[in-house]
Amino acid sequence: MVLTGIIIGVSLWIIGLLVFFSDYLKDKRCTGRTTAVILDVTEEVHWSYRDNRPKRKIYYYPIVEFSTPHETIRVRVNSKAYLPDTYTKGEKLNIRYNPKNPYDVKREGSTIRESAIGMIFFFVFGAVICYLGIRAG
Repeated sequence: MVLTGIIIGVSLWIIGLLVFFSDYLKDKRCTGRTTAVILDVTEEVHWSYRDNRPKRKIYYYPIVEFSTPHETIRVRVNSKAYLPDTYTKGEKLNIRYNPKNPYDVKREGSTIRESAIGMIFFFVFGAVICYLGIRAG
């Protein structure tokens, strides 16, 4: 039980670090700034299970179009919304893109702080799991 708790806790720490550094690197790559127009909003259904019952969650992502100095790009922005009217066709959205790969985009305003909060959550949860595993042993 002790080893299992430590393995799970450390795994959560690693996941937290990976999430943080992935977003940090994307923040460094996406130096181009522009305004995109929302062409469409795509709906994705995700299933989760709680108390052995399936729960359906729907997320909404904007499909945008923007121009770089070299081409016009259409891409889905990985900025999920929980309400269908969060994004509206024709609405303008400030984005950042990677000049070397303009399909690598992020919504302007999503900060590294959000990733840091996620990392802290994984660290705290991992620490609790480690502590409970050690106490049980």
